[in-house]
Amino acid sequence: MKLFDIRSWSLTQRLSIFFTLAMTIIVLIVSAIAFTALVEQLKKKNHLELTNILQSQSSVIENIHDNRKLRVWQQRWFENIDPDKRAFLRVIMPNGQVFAESPQLTIASEEFPDANEAFNYKITFSKQGERKSKMLLGSRKVAQANGQVWLVQAALNVSQEREILDLCLDILKVVVSAALVISALLGWLIVRSGLKPLNILNKQIQNIHVERLNTRIGQQKWPRELKELAASFDDMLGRLESSFAELSRFSSDIAHEFRAPINNMVAAASVTQSLPRTPEEYQDTLEKIMEEGERLSRMISSMLFLARADNSREVIHIEPVSTLMLFNQVAEFFSGLAEERQIELSTSGDYIMQADVMLLRRAFSNLVDNALRYTPVGGKITLAAERENDRLILSVTDTGEGIEPLHIDHIFERFYCADSARSSNESTGLGLALVKSIVELHNGTIWVESEVGHGSRFVMSFPFV
Repeated sequence: MKLFDIRSWSLTQRLSIFFTLAMTIIVLIVSAIAFTALVEQLKKKNHLELTNILQSQSSVIENIHDNRKLRVWQQRWFENIDPDKRAFLRVIMPNGQVFAESPQLTIASEEFPDANEAFNYKITFSKQGERKSKMLLGSRKVAQANGQVWLVQAALNVSQEREILDLCLDILKVVVSAALVISALLGWLIVRSGLKPLNILNKQIQNIHVERLNTRIGQQKWPRELKELAASFDDMLGRLESSFAELSRFSSDIAHEFRAPINNMVAAASVTQSLPRTPEEYQDTLEKIMEEGERLSRMISSMLFLARADNSREVIHIEPVSTLMLFNQVAEFFSGLAEERQIELSTSGDYIMQADVMLLRRAFSNLVDNALRYTPVGGKITLAAERENDRLILSVTDTGEGIEPLHIDHIFERFYCADSARSSNESTGLGLALVKSIVELHNGTIWVESEVGHGSRFVMSFPFV
């Protein structure tokens, strides 16, 4: 049942109940210890009193041999031994006859414990009028100088102690019940007060929406336990704010990038349709439309790849790859364009790495295409591999115009374009973003080192297995 499902309870309910249970257990333990100590203390007191009575009576019997004097003394002692009538005595002669006993003692001799060197005690109940009395019984054998052995039996009424204990027990029940109620109320107040900052934090979080992502709550004075939570939430807000800003910019950029080829296709079709054209003119228009369509297709394909990579849905096929063979394949593909622009392509470093060869070739193709675009005639582009400890470093270095420092941090963002910044795939602005995603799919990192007027070096670091 949900009523008893603690997971559905509020923190106030949980902590209040736990506090109440803890306080109740503590009160019960303390009460039990106090009650047990009281019981033991009364027990020791009664045993000591009964022991003293038996000892005193035994000493008299051991030292007095005149029966007549003994009888007179015993009678007086019986009458004055206990003004409250708590103690009762019986003296039994060696022949088994009762020599003297307290008139109120109605407990038979057989009910008393056996007399040994050490005192024995036995608890029994005896009716005194209309009520039962709890009696503590003890006996002792006393040897006189003439060798005769007498038996002394003593009974101590401990009913009053029992009444005291019952009263204490009733009081403890009331105390425990009151403690339960008070601890429940006190626990609720303490927990409610303790969780007040959490409620304030919750209300502030509820007031945050898309238009207020710049709000920060960690700057306030929070309890130590909430400081880390508030700081983490601020970090999350910062990431969300950055993501929303990037998404907004991305939406604007993608609309702009899509608009250009679509407008070109519409314009070409409209102009062609406005007047009768020759077959050659129609053919030229169709080629323009196809060119813009292919550009759109490449852009959409790149965006789909980035989306799958962002959501870890892009499946990569890992296999051993020779870096030198990969570099040579890419260099051979761009050799014609490089010769046309009089740019030297060189490769170095032969290592075996675990990677998806198709994706890695795509990444290097984008980088080399980008380098060719910004390297002047007579320049040089180098594809190299080297090992540094447990990392494999792959790089593409050109002697081009370089990248302005203000663009370095944004160079791998989608649709980011600047006069000196890199972009591949013919103005799609997705080439370097694709490279970064491919590198990260292989658990690698990528960065760029550039000096304006001297060229750039794109560096990729992969785990070397």
